[in-house]
Amino acid sequence: MLPQLADAMGIFLMRQSMRTIPKSLLEVAQLDKVGHIKSLSRVVVPLCKPSIFAMCIMFFINSWNEYFWPMLILTRKESYTITLSMQMFLSGEGGSAWGSTMALAALATFVPLVLYLFSQRFIINTYMNSGIKE
Repeated sequence: MLPQLADAMGIFLMRQSMRTIPKSLLEVAQLDKVGHIKSLSRVVVPLCKPSIFAMCIMFFINSWNEYFWPMLILTRKESYTITLSMQMFLSGEGGSAWGSTMALAALATFVPLVLYLFSQRFIINTYMNSGIKE
């Protein structure tokens, strides 16, 4: 999930989120002789926390659904991801065990679905605020 933070979508969302921070807050931090690191950690990060949280959830779901990259780099079957394990199970059964395959697919979607349901408001607010211009 961490390498995807340098993704163009992540950079765009963080840029748009940081553009909504009023300059007056940063100027007040400068007048109080607060350093750049402290103003970043005490002013900017708390205001961008919903965007950071939403971006982490979206990138987690994207990483959860990866198929080709783990297939290229993983060598041991014990370390396969859920999507690779599902494909191996379906191939091993000859494509005939649809009931157990669908049960496995439902279990695989449970974790991202629960994460999305709990963080839905952050994700929606991030997209709604990304188009605001001042």
